[in-house]
Amino acid sequence: MPEDILDRYPLLFESFAKTAEASVGATKRPTKLAGTIGQIKDTTWTGVEGKTLYVGDTIKIASTLYWIDPTGVWNKVGAGKTIKIYHRVNGTYALLTSVTTDAASNASYDFKLDKTGTHYFYQEFEGDAEYEGCTKAFAIRARV
Repeated sequence: MPEDILDRYPLLFESFAKTAEASVGATKRPTKLAGTIGQIKDTTWTGVEGKTLYVGDTIKIASTLYWIDPTGVWNKVGAGKTIKIYHRVNGTYALLTSVTTDAASNASYDFKLDKTGTHYFYQEFEGDAEYEGCTKAFAIRARV
C-alpha cells in the first residue's frame, strides 16, 4: 500500500491543520508629493523656491501626488485626493487652504505674498484607505 503523503510529511500537515485561516493584512501604497513654488510670467514657469521676491508678488504652489510601486516607479494617484497647504511667517503654521487633485494628479494654489520675511509652506496628504500620507515643505523670502 502506498504511503500517504500526510504520513511522510507530518509537520507540513500539522502546519496547515492548525492554521485554519490565513491572515493577510492590507498594506497601503506609499506616496510622494512632488511640489514646487513658482511664478508664471509671459507664459513661462519660473521656479522660485528659496529665492527672494517682493511683497505683492503672486506665487503658484503646485503639487503632483504619486504612489510608489514596489520597484520604485512613481505612478500618479489620479483625481479626488485632498492636499492641505499650511503657511507661516514668523509664527506657527496655520491651514491656508485645501486643494484637490485633478485627473492628472495635479493640484495648485495661487498665493499673494502679503508680508516681509520668510514664508514657509507645508503640504500634506493625510492618506486614505488605499494610500499612505506624505508631506512636502519649502520656503521663500519676501521683501519690500
